[in-house]
Amino acid sequence: APILPRGLASGPFRNKHYWGHLSPWKRFYMRHLLSSFIANPDFVAYDINAINSLAPWIWKQVLNKPLLTWTIRSYEDAQLAENYADAIIFEKIRPDQMVQVTG
Repeated sequence: APILPRGLASGPFRNKHYWGHLSPWKRFYMRHLLSSFIANPDFVAYDINAINSLAPWIWKQVLNKPLLTWTIRSYEDAQLAENYADAIIFEKIRPDQMVQVTG
C-alpha cells in the first residue's frame, strides 16, 4: 500500500530496563535515526523526553520532513512539543483541550 504514510518511532533508547537487550551500537543507531535512510519513512515520531536532540532537529530542519512527538500526557509536554514538533501523539488528554495550550 504505497499510498499510505509510513512512520518511524524513535527516542533516546537509554532505559536499560527496556532496551538493555540491544547492543550500545544498535541503541545509538536507532537513537540517531540512522535506520531512516533504509526505511525511508514519511515522518518520524520522537519521544518527547528527547525531542530537543540533534537527530529530530536534523530530520525536521535539514531534511525538511514531518516530525511528530510522543507521548504527550500533560499540558507542559504539549507546550514543549509545540516548540519542536509538527504534530503530537497524546494520551490522557482530549484533543479539544489541546487548543487551550497550543492555540
